[in-house]
Amino acid sequence: ESLSVNEIKTIHRLVDYIVDNVSQPLNIKQLSRESGLGPKKLQLGFKLLFSKSINEYIRIIKLEIAKDMIKNTDKTISEIVYEVGYKSRSYFSKIFNEHYKILPIEYKESLKSVKIRN
Repeated sequence: ESLSVNEIKTIHRLVDYIVDNVSQPLNIKQLSRESGLGPKKLQLGFKLLFSKSINEYIRIIKLEIAKDMIKNTDKTISEIVYEVGYKSRSYFSKIFNEHYKILPIEYKESLKSVKIRN
């Protein structure tokens, strides 16, 4: 299967929507309505363009935004967890650790020690 130019553009606009609405619950059905593309076409598009399912892509976006917030704000880990749309800090810590091989609190502490040295 393939994607048309318009479908590719639609998926790229949807990526912006995901980033702008990262704190909201995002699922395939809702993203399908938002984009006007069917769920199967969306899944195909994300697999072809990003080599990930929509849910994997959303999780990685949330983790990247959270990591950036840990680095560049004074917010607590709990505040950041809720801002990126997770309800469970322990679940967030688990997936953060799986992805980055460091716990969020350890990452935050490591940044402090770098600032002290500089």
